[in-house]
Amino acid sequence: MSDTLGSLRAEILLWLRSDLNTPADVPMLNAAINDGIEDIWLSMMRVQVARFLGLDSPVTFTLASGAERVQLVSIADPLVAPVLGQVAGGNLAARTILGAYSYVTESGAETQLSPTTAFLTTVNNFGQVNAPPAVAGAFGWNFYASVTNTAALMALQNQQPLPFVVP
Repeated sequence: MSDTLGSLRAEILLWLRSDLNTPADVPMLNAAINDGIEDIWLSMMRVQVARFLGLDSPVTFTLASGAERVQLVSIADPLVAPVLGQVAGGNLAARTILGAYSYVTESGAETQLSPTTAFLTTVNNFGQVNAPPAVAGAFGWNFYASVTNTAALMALQNQQPLPFVVP
């Protein structure tokens, strides 16, 4: 693989000086094209990451000692559980609703879920959740709920991120 666009150009010019008309030359031509595309893509990604992590970036970049993964965090995970309640309506049995929310950035990235809240709705009532507090960098929020009182079975309850308004 080429190190720079200049060395890639030199390699391609070297290959073009020879007779590349035989079927045996096709893999070499394909390799040159693939190397070129890969080099250009990597260069573009390096530039974008450098711009994204610049001094005026809203993102913090953290590499923990001994960590096997890298995390880019733009906003902190929520630390406050949602406030659940109920409103009259429906023909429903009493049930416990387990809920949590996440913040959503404008790019669609989500934070980890907030701590969960369990709430017992009475007969013929719908569950209701209050909007969490807005945070800088968050475009909206998603709500996850389960009626099994099991956090692992919580499902997204909205199709689009919800605005930060009181329901």
